[in-house]
Amino acid sequence: AKWIVSFQWAERCLSEQRWVDEEQFEISGDTSHNITYAPRRARLAGTRSTKTSPAPKLFAGLAFHLLDSYPPNLPSREVLHELIVQGGGKVQSNKHKKGVLVCSPDVTQEEAEAIHQERGLEALSLMWVLDCISLYNTMPMDSFKPRLGTASLDSSFLSAAT
Repeated sequence: AKWIVSFQWAERCLSEQRWVDEEQFEISGDTSHNITYAPRRARLAGTRSTKTSPAPKLFAGLAFHLLDSYPPNLPSREVLHELIVQGGGKVQSNKHKKGVLVCSPDVTQEEAEAIHQERGLEALSLMWVLDCISLYNTMPMDSFKPRLGTASLDSSFLSAAT
């Protein structure tokens, strides 16, 4: 299991010229969700894992479809793919397999319904993936489904999603 520590840990190690205990420097949350202790829970889950009995991962049993690209202010397709796989999820390459389509946050409810009609996929904001990781908890999907709005996807959207 890996420690996620503050920069103060590195500073202390340098000032003492030795590797100091990480525990008092482990971060307790992030700037979005404040104190969640998610890094600690994730680290401890990793320590309970053995070669014969691995601990269940965050996205175990879930299948995802990704768009070819996402807006530049969001993680790239490649980064999302890696996060999902490292979290135990599967990224589908076959467009006809079931799963969740990870969309940019501006997808409208109308576009999500079109995706569901054409492909049978539930559209979900990529913020769900990021929040699950930040909280080290599989969040309820309902609050991350597209809402009524005016954002629009280009016509290649349905064919480009994999």
